[in-house]
Amino acid sequence: MAMEGPTMKKLIFVALSVNALLLAGLFWQQIPVAQGGQQVIIRNGDCNGDGVRELADAVYFLTWFFRGGPAPVRCNEPATCGGFAGTPCETGEFCDLPAGLCNGADLTGECKPVPQGCPEIFDPVCGCNGVTYANDCERQVAGVQLDHTGACDLCGGCGAGEFCYLPEGQCTGPGPGVCEPVPPLCPAIFVPVCGCDGVTYSNDCERKKAQVQLDHTGSCGAAGDFCGGIAGFPCGAGLFCDIPAGQCQVADPSGTCVTVPAICPAIFDPVCGCNGTTYDNDCERRKAQVQLDHDGACP
Repeated sequence: MAMEGPTMKKLIFVALSVNALLLAGLFWQQIPVAQGGQQVIIRNGDCNGDGVRELADAVYFLTWFFRGGPAPVRCNEPATCGGFAGTPCETGEFCDLPAGLCNGADLTGECKPVPQGCPEIFDPVCGCNGVTYANDCERQVAGVQLDHTGACDLCGGCGAGEFCYLPEGQCTGPGPGVCEPVPPLCPAIFVPVCGCDGVTYSNDCERKKAQVQLDHTGSCGAAGDFCGGIAGFPCGAGLFCDIPAGQCQVADPSGTCVTVPAICPAIFDPVCGCNGTTYDNDCERRKAQVQLDHDGACP
């Protein structure tokens, strides 16, 4: 005998309720469920987005599961990831693990959206790849785990389109540098800085564009300016820091910026350079950018 009326309605309700209970188990197990080529990872069970886990969420999900249509993405928030099962995040997200656990195994993290842009603030953090990022947002864009707040001890290698910039006055590495994007364009303003290559750049952006470390703010030394010393003040491009004669072994000597000659006269008035080489004249020595030991030929 065919069932009809209230009896059929009760059976349908019981079937839906059983399915709802089974589905509720899925909501808390965080396992992937596939339908029509789509995969949804059930996480908090609030599929209809009303802030409450209820029977309506199960109906909402079952409608998608059996009839297709847009996936109930609200089931995916908030998300956990990783762990022993290696639970993945959705497209456009990355699995952010707890800070300082760079070498941990089977760690559980939280799925976070990959930022589309970051503020221009300097609040450095150190990634588990040994790279210092200007702020935590930049680290998240790179999809790198957090080692600790503050700069890394070393740059460790920057990403494509980035350069490891060292602190002012530190012309050689390795050191506590910061990976920053190399600017493609710079403003037309004149606030000169001196690069560690001895070139004066019209502003700091131009220096970064050239991927040169910062020696100091302000112009590099011009001809006749003081150079060298403990601070190691450089001369500008095309200039040479000429130290007084006989100071070949002196630490942190100071001198004067002089022009590096392009050509020299054909005269013989020998001088001895600090490299032990005899030059035909002092112009030839300055052209070679060698310090002067003494007048006359080397022994």
